[in-house]
Amino acid sequence: MIQTFNQIQWRIIQPQLKQALNPARSQNFGRRLFQVQLYDQLFWLKLQLKSHSAEHEVALYNEIQCYRHILKQAPELLARFEVIDTTCLGLQEDYLEQGILLGHTDPLFQHSPHSLSQAEIYQCLYLSLDLLKQLHALSWVHGDLKVEHFRKIHDRAVLIDFEQAFSVKFSQNIKHTATPRYMAPELFHAQAKSYASDAYALGIIWLEWLTQEKLQAKSYLDWAKLHCQQLKIELPKRYQVFEAVLSGLLSKEKSHRCTNFYQIKQLLSQNEQRKSTE
Repeated sequence: MIQTFNQIQWRIIQPQLKQALNPARSQNFGRRLFQVQLYDQLFWLKLQLKSHSAEHEVALYNEIQCYRHILKQAPELLARFEVIDTTCLGLQEDYLEQGILLGHTDPLFQHSPHSLSQAEIYQCLYLSLDLLKQLHALSWVHGDLKVEHFRKIHDRAVLIDFEQAFSVKFSQNIKHTATPRYMAPELFHAQAKSYASDAYALGIIWLEWLTQEKLQAKSYLDWAKLHCQQLKIELPKRYQVFEAVLSGLLSKEKSHRCTNFYQIKQLLSQNEQRKSTE
């Protein structure tokens, strides 16, 4: 179902589409991300200019299809969204005929773990783990997990940005790109994305959140060396209880990496119970 704005909604939204908020680099490829307020609610409007990047056009259409499929299977994994007809917006630039209107959400990993209780830290880990567990149970690979893609609505966690997502039940002939910060070692060797590469990305997200330190590399080659050879799990004393979990998620060998999220959750639960009795 494609949402068409009525005249009143168009009059509210159209004046807010003057300044895109996404980084200049993605704007160079024709991507535009606007924040708009409709009545008392905030939304993000994602659009794509025509004839700027065929890859980005395909990615947006892929995301729209993923949202539609996942909505039928597990709507609780998603933020509120609408596929919109951009021709009704009266825009001067030539955009693809469809865009995505996504309800505003807060980051799941918004707060430093240093400011959270033990229960709150485990809650963030459980919520993100359960999201990915449910997505994989539906045969979907997210394919581009980043810390900012885990969001929350009150006490519910959701995932966003499915441009690189795919179902393992269907063809995987889509060209997949990835963010080097979160790339599993095998992806640097041109292997396909998988449940295991999603698990690795989740491990990097947890590692950076718990340490409050971003991994550093200056080039794609440096990122490859870091993930394939140099990555070490060094946690503050308070969080060393998570070392075994992270070691399982961040194994350099894909075949050794833990993708059994039930097992990971059990280990987390055991650690939490042990800590609470100390």
